Amino acid sequence: LRNQTGGDATLNVAIEALPFSKWEESRLTGFVALFGSILIIIPFAFVGALFVSPLLREVNSGFKQQQFISGTGALAYWGASWAWDALLFAGVVCASLAVFALATIFAPAAADAFAGTPQATLATTLAISLFGVAVVPLASVASFGFRVPSSGLIFLIAFHFLSGFGLIVTDFILSNIDTTRAANKSLKGLYRVFPAYCLGESFYIMASRSAFETIGVPPPPLFSS
Repeated sequence: LRNQTGGDATLNVAIEALPFSKWEESRLTGFVALFGSILIIIPFAFVGALFVSPLLREVNSGFKQQQFISGTGALAYWGASWAWDALLFAGVVCASLAVFALATIFAPAAADAFAGTPQATLATTLAISLFGVAVVPLASVASFGFRVPSSGLIFLIAFHFLSGFGLIVTDFILSNIDTTRAANKSLKGLYRVFPAYCLGESFYIMASRSAFETIGVPPPPLFSS
């Protein structure tokens, strides 16, 4: 070509990658869903641990003992404590839903799985609310094992983060290996003892439903009888 044109001609070459197959897109969606569920676990690990600090401060200040000496019964004390914690966690649920609602406006691709439909919004509300039902009594039990509020707080943060992050990743890896898939399925009941794992699994299931649509399969319902 150079000889025929006297060196005036040029060649421009462009390389463009082939598009992902439907299977590759579904796998990529699964990894994104896993990463998203882990990110959600991080702030809720702090939220779930916060309820132990007021209980330990009451013990350190002697306020708890003073209430019992004054005639407050155990049922009244713990009932009032849990009622106040439930009110606080209701605020967390409302704030979380508000964030998801705003995200559906500014980043719909990421948030529609959690609040894009009434069914998804209900599932998100139940997942967060049931996490609160689990972590508030757990914080009350943990308060008997510590005397320093910071120690109890750090322990529960680590507990929720490690049990959520560690088990979600373990579940994802083992469920994608043929030789460990059956064993991992039998361990699901043990995983679900931990509140943070249940929360992370709920968000992972919601986020990964789009993978079914990618390969042309209707996603399973969020609620089933």
